[in-house]
Amino acid sequence: RLDVGEDDIVLFVPVVGEPLSAGRYYVVKAIGHHAGMVLACSREEDKTRILFFSFVDDAPPRPFHHGDIYQQVEVVAVTQAPHCLRGFKAVAVAPDGIPPSLLRRKGWEVSKAMRTSYDGLSDDAHGIDWPLRRRMPDLDGFAIGAGGSPAAVVGKWYCPFMFIRDGERRLKDQVKRCMFYEMTLEQRWEEIYSCDNTHWGSISGKQPDDEVKVNVTVRRSTALLGGTGAVVQEGGPQVVDGVMWF
Repeated sequence: RLDVGEDDIVLFVPVVGEPLSAGRYYVVKAIGHHAGMVLACSREEDKTRILFFSFVDDAPPRPFHHGDIYQQVEVVAVTQAPHCLRGFKAVAVAPDGIPPSLLRRKGWEVSKAMRTSYDGLSDDAHGIDWPLRRRMPDLDGFAIGAGGSPAAVVGKWYCPFMFIRDGERRLKDQVKRCMFYEMTLEQRWEEIYSCDNTHWGSISGKQPDDEVKVNVTVRRSTALLGGTGAVVQEGGPQVVDGVMWF
């Protein structure tokens, strides 16, 4: 919840590809008519001038777009004295951007909203578990005829709703349903090729035992979506508004 003299419930989502230390965020409306929309910065050219004064008309919130730099703000701590925090302010990432009035005021504070749609997040999702991801399978532990190992979760994320296209759901409906989607990466090892020699010793009866050479091309790995093969639409990957469709 953002407190700037009036309460407004928003969601701060870190900008993808930037470290948390950069302080860059998308600020998403969580309630109201624009629920699910991202607050956007205005431009210098959007100023209205009356005599010797100029006023900034806030840009309306709009759907998230990965390439819209005007939807990004940098949150900066406001201090009155060393180690004395007096709230926050936001500055635009775009050179000619002006943050919305809700964010550009100095000294606004942030508190957790009493009721959220993501209180059910049970743990911290740390992304890829690299030691587990790199671990080779225990081949001796495979059951005969199993053809592979059980699936193991080697990565987990909580993905903000704005990065997920959930069928035909509207943004505000996604916000009400759940602000975060749980996404996991599962890995399993499968037998992709086998060759048996049913003869004991040498096939020709000569010593030493005959050697059998096998030359076959196999697929080393494959990626699945929801446990099924990812099929790219005809004509190659289709990217629409920053979303790649399969």
